[in-house]
Order: sequence, then C-alpha cells, then structure tokens
Amino acid sequence: AEQPPPPPSPNRDPPVARAPPSGIRHRPSFDPMADTVRVPTLPGAQFRLPPQLEGLRRLAYNLYWSWHPQARVLFSYVDNTAWSRYRNPVAVLAGSIAWADHLENTSFMTLYHDILAEFDAYLANGQDHWFYRQHGSELPGPIAYFCAEFGLHESLAIYSGGLGVLAGDHCKTASDMALPFVAVGLYYRHGYFRQTIDADGHQEHAYPDYDVSRLPILRVQGPDGDPLFVPVELPGRTLQVAVWVAQVGRAPVLLLDTDVPENDESDRPITHILYVRGREMRLHQELVLGVGGVRALRALGIRHLEDILFDRVGQHVAFFDPLETGGEHKVGIFATEQSFPFPAQLSRNLVNLFGARPPAVGGDSHALIAAVTSEIALV
Repeated sequence: AEQPPPPPSPNRDPPVARAPPSGIRHRPSFDPMADTVRVPTLPGAQFRLPPQLEGLRRLAYNLYWSWHPQARVLFSYVDNTAWSRYRNPVAVLAGSIAWADHLENTSFMTLYHDILAEFDAYLANGQDHWFYRQHGSELPGPIAYFCAEFGLHESLAIYSGGLGVLAGDHCKTASDMALPFVAVGLYYRHGYFRQTIDADGHQEHAYPDYDVSRLPILRVQGPDGDPLFVPVELPGRTLQVAVWVAQVGRAPVLLLDTDVPENDESDRPITHILYVRGREMRLHQELVLGVGGVRALRALGIRHLEDILFDRVGQHVAFFDPLETGGEHKVGIFATEQSFPFPAQLSRNLVNLFGARPPAVGGDSHALIAAVTSEIALV
C-alpha cells in the first residue's frame, strides 16, 4: 500500500512564499471569466424569425461569423442572392425569406443546430485557454484597447487599410484567447471614401451613407435602461456622444457617435468620416475617442482597468483625461517612438510602448490643442 509522506522535520525551516516575477501582480480574487466584459444593448432590427431559428438573431449581431467560415455558409443558405450582395447577415435577415422551406430542409436545420451549438460553446467556454490557465489571476480588471479604426469586416467599413485590419485582428485574437478585453473606437457613418475613375481617367471619391439598421452593431443601453450617451465638453458647448457596440466573439468594441439630434448641426459630422479634414475637427474626434471612450467605460461600470492601450493609426491620437482614468492604470501609445508635441498636462499619463510607423512630430500647435481642450478638466 502507498505510504503517506513523512512529516516535516522539526529542524526544517518553514516554506517561504516565493515572490512573483518582477512586474507580475497576483490577485487571485479576480476571475477573468466571471468578470468577462458584458455590454447591455437595446434590441436591433425587428426582422421576423421563426421561433425555431431565433438563434440566427444572436449570431447575426456577433461578428463571430466574420472569421468562422461555416457560420457564413449558414447565412448564404438563408438567401444566397442577398448574401452575395451584402455579405452581412443582418441585411440578409431583414429581407423577405421563405422560412417554411428552410424549416423543412433537414440539411439546413442540421447545419443551423451545429453552428449554434459551436457558437454557444465558444462564448461559454474560455477556462481551458492558455491565458486563463497561466495568467488569469494576474489582472485586476480588463484591458481597454483604443483605436481610431477597426477592420472587423467589409460590411462595417470603419477602417481604411492594413493597420485597421490589424486592430480588428487584435480584437478577434483577444476573443479567441478569452482575454478580459474591451475595445473603443469611433462609429463613422460615412466610413472611408470609395475611389472611382471617371471617363477622362481622373480619380474621384465618394463617401457612402450606411444604414445603421442593417449593420451588425447594436445601441448600448445605459444604467437607466435608455440609450447610453456620454458628455464631452468642447468650447462653449457639450457634445452628447451616443455609444454603439460591435460584439466580436467574446470581445465588445464600443463605437462612439456624435451624429445624433441632441447635438448642433455643426457638431454632428465629427464622427462622420475616417481621416476627417481640418486640424480642429480631427482634434474633436480625438477628444471624443479618448475622453468620451473612458467615460463610456465608466458609465457601463467597467472600472479597475489593468491597462489602457491606444493604437495610434497614422496621424490619429487620443486625449485621455487623467482625472477620468483616475491615474490608476498605464496609458500605452502604440506606433510612435517620438515625443508628442502636447502640453505636459495632456501627456502626463501616457507611456510609449513601441514604434511601428513614426509620424512626423509637430502636427497640431499647442495653442489649438489648448483651445479645443479648454473645457476638459485636466489634472
């Protein structure tokens, strides 16, 4: 029979607790799976679905389908013509569909149940992932990732190119790794321009006008049950910023929007287009992203952030109010190794992480920045 281990020697020193490696903070009370970032939303488009296929609604409003091919195959079977046109399940489900034919199609129903089972298992199970097993107890809260553009899918054209696609891939990877993670960006109602060539060979560009009711995003619900707005002060007025969410698997991406009736007509276009012209308008975008983004997180009760990371894309930056962040986390800046030409009080809480494509320094003058941010309480 197996013998029990011998009792410890009375002369042996008691075990000494080993300190964690430098920079690692163990907080076993934090459970990243229990504290997964969940964002409450209001109902989306009111398209009709049979009760047996109600799961299609949940799947359509989660960009999980954008990197899981079989989920896209399922929506193409719903209506192949609409799918080929829109590449977007929300727009597909909003059309006129002969649901009775699908309900009688054994192959379709089998695929539907298989995909929904995989989707539900994906959302529910993250404890077997490497991050949770190896580092789950090291974070006091989620990571907030700010970026000016996210390339999540072609149907949600709030990006211009490769760096935006990379930011979108960060979100998808964070979801696959079951990281406690939330991203923050801007909702560009007119996206990025589309280029065409006229009959004379000249380049022309036009901005599309997207119908938000056909996009895979939902309006965020505030603590009072109404649509969530957060204020951002500008000289002489206060913007009301609406908050949308694109759910990317397990990872929510908050999208901030100034095109609402509560704002003056001159302020509604602030978030209309990516790479907006004019220094002052661009600074307004950066204030909405930085200050408005942190306030949106706080309004949703997403606090005790481990880190705030900002991925600087091209010439876009964001202003973070240390009063809003509470000085309790690092604010990381991606994509520059050069110092910022900003007043000291604006950059006190910033930490440069690494360089990817250093932009030219000098950009916006201190005077313009000071004027635009004059109503924001900085410490």
